[in-house]
Amino acid sequence: MKKTLKIASIASIFAISAIFGMFASNIDTTPELGHASMDIVDLQDQVEKSDYAVIGVVKEVGQPYPVKSDYAPRYFGDVIFAVEEDLFGTVGEKEITIRTHANVAEEVNFKVGERALLFLVKSSAENVEGEGVYVVRGMFQGKFSIENGIVKDPKYEELTYDESDLKTQIISSKG
Repeated sequence: MKKTLKIASIASIFAISAIFGMFASNIDTTPELGHASMDIVDLQDQVEKSDYAVIGVVKEVGQPYPVKSDYAPRYFGDVIFAVEEDLFGTVGEKEITIRTHANVAEEVNFKVGERALLFLVKSSAENVEGEGVYVVRGMFQGKFSIENGIVKDPKYEELTYDESDLKTQIISSKG
């Protein structure tokens, strides 16, 4: 009887361990993004999937304003961006309006006078941002700050690019 009890105890321990192991193997260990619709993208994804790639300077940052929404309180902020270079040749404007989600932690922050490379998509009437504005693709992931000819990756602080080399790479990749 003692031997049977001992074997049953050992079997129970193995069963519990197996169940815990199955549970632990299904735990999602991907980084929490805080926004269900945001893809994790790298530079090549930006080049391949963006409608626009521009380099320029932030001219104006508007105050966030509330927008009527059926889902939750929503605030947008509009940024006026002066286009210096249109790397894909698709914008055709010297100044564009970029609409940001002012109440989303992972959204892009802009500062007047800041120079940046932006990967953008055009918003349409069906999009929450509305028609006629540009939206940074992948939220913060589509804005690469530029200082003194050095382009900083938005996700990896230690990753930088030479501005001239990166422009050449982007233009040749898209063409």
